[in-house]
Amino acid sequence: MESTGHLSAATLELARACAASERGDCGAALVQTASDRRARALLAQELHALPLSWDQLHQCPLWMAWPAASRDALCALAGAGWLRLSLRGCIDGRQLAPVAGLVGAEALGVILKTPSPLAPEALASAPKPLLPPPQSIAGYVVAWGRALMLWSCPQDCREALAGHFSWGPSLALVQSIGSHAEWSQAALAHAHSSAEAALGWMPEQASQNIQMTGSL
Repeated sequence: MESTGHLSAATLELARACAASERGDCGAALVQTASDRRARALLAQELHALPLSWDQLHQCPLWMAWPAASRDALCALAGAGWLRLSLRGCIDGRQLAPVAGLVGAEALGVILKTPSPLAPEALASAPKPLLPPPQSIAGYVVAWGRALMLWSCPQDCREALAGHFSWGPSLALVQSIGSHAEWSQAALAHAHSSAEAALGWMPEQASQNIQMTGSL
């Protein structure tokens, strides 16, 4: 399957189903459709080299079967969502420009403007790490996004999955993701629910940018 900077029709179908599942719309979720069987088959093909049981494979998220560029684009969106408070507090346009180039200016605007569903007391303890210089911020966002996506995977599979996708540096960030579980869950849900629209805005060079800046 050819990877592009935009979502393929099959990937859009998966994105819609993931979004429906996150909203609790079980009737539209992949698990009750023929698409689920196709997606699970693709997932098994993607992860066939890993020593995973059928039970572990069934627990793995369906985005793992997405084309590599779409998967990386989702990680970029997830990272921007997790770092939302840091990005929102940034007043240096030179730092935000690489992030806008990574996920698209419109997608970044939606991420920054969407109100948090967390209660004020929970929001007060939400993560707000310092951002790196402009030349490394895109890689920083992607690394955190990959960590968030790994956190959403079964715990006993994370190390193998990080190795499979060459996400090793992000594995070290998963503990920090887990220490802000409520914030991380909200960021993950937002990334899934906005995947279809946001990834549709992704610039054609997004995959190349991610490949060049995808390490810490």
